[in-house]
Amino acid sequence: GPSGTLTERVIMGELDIALVADPIDDDRLTRRPVFDETLVAITSVNTDIIKTANDFGVDPAILVFSERCAYRKRLLGWFNAANVVPRTMEIRSYHALMVCAVAGMGVGIVPESVIAAHPAISGLKVCSLPDEVADSTTYAVWRKDELSPSIEAFYQCICS
Repeated sequence: GPSGTLTERVIMGELDIALVADPIDDDRLTRRPVFDETLVAITSVNTDIIKTANDFGVDPAILVFSERCAYRKRLLGWFNAANVVPRTMEIRSYHALMVCAVAGMGVGIVPESVIAAHPAISGLKVCSLPDEVADSTTYAVWRKDELSPSIEAFYQCICS
């Protein structure tokens, strides 16, 4: 699920722990880094060379997850910094997002590891993003008042 939704479910006590990007700063939560990722923009191979958000033209479309998604916020921030207002198309999975990008429906943002995990999808152009958008850390978050031996053991297991 999207980072915002998962974090909210941890705060409400519905989840013990969640892995999220760009977690909110909340005094009720403990957050510890798990792994770093590099995010990239993906488009159709028929798209011209992309270096800035302005290179997508005057009426770009972005392929994104729900409004609670941290990566969506990063992509929108990149476009907004260039004074570009994109149309948004909500997608529900990485696989669907990549296929829509191949079809030329817009630009998406995904971790490089997602592309590596789907080698059968061809026709993608992978574009680098500025460091402030591309550099992402995924954190484990849990309620400070709910630390248990199982949460600590799970955290240690995923970090080793």
